[in-house]
Amino acid sequence: MYDVGADVLPDFETLFVDGYGELVCNEVKVVLSGSREEAIETFVELENVVRGEN
Repeated sequence: MYDVGADVLPDFETLFVDGYGELVCNEVKVVLSGSREEAIETFVELENVVRGEN
């Protein structure tokens, strides 16, 4: 999900150049930030499970 959003963000920035476009791009950035943090947390949890730590 994060990779797809990161890939299309430059296209969004090109397509949406007015005031509403800035709003859309900012929302995409917020979602990307949240997705990135969730992915990191998921992999840390998985690593702990594999190591046998809870």
